[in-house]
Amino acid sequence: MIRKLLSLSLVVASVLLYSSPASAEMPSHVRDALNKLVGHWKVTTTIGKDTSTWELTCHWSPTKDAVVYSWEGADFITKEPNTGTGFIGWDATKKLAVEFETEGNGTIFTATHYISKDGEWTSPTKATAMTDDGPVYVEVQRTFAFDGDAQLVIHGKHRIIGGEKEPDEKSVFKKQ
Repeated sequence: MIRKLLSLSLVVASVLLYSSPASAEMPSHVRDALNKLVGHWKVTTTIGKDTSTWELTCHWSPTKDAVVYSWEGADFITKEPNTGTGFIGWDATKKLAVEFETEGNGTIFTATHYISKDGEWTSPTKATAMTDDGPVYVEVQRTFAFDGDAQLVIHGKHRIIGGEKEPDEKSVFKKQ
């Protein structure tokens, strides 16, 4: 319970930090792309021969400066049940969308989102993931591709976990 409250506090503080008047400069194509995330999704992630399912809910922050999300399901690395809470918001200084997430097991996740006007969306990610053996550093290069408004596919390539190359991942999101 305390871990969930700390996670929620981190997300609220981060949303408030990034919900400044400068964040109103979010370009319309970025807002439109983030708006596609809003809703409840059932997700199937495949990594190598392993498959896991999880659920994700996304909504706009009260000021409409960030998409706030929460998920529940199997952790990609440990395969254990886990939860996460985070947001994707506009960083007016960097002129790109940024993502922060904290997970119930202590994992911290950050990403930048490069969303072009033609719809191309890439997102290099970094995390410190918590495992039974302690924390490990994670890097993944993600690409986002929408198939209409009801399906999203995220490919995770060039996955490095604890210094080791890992198989690519594919997450298929189906809007409910």
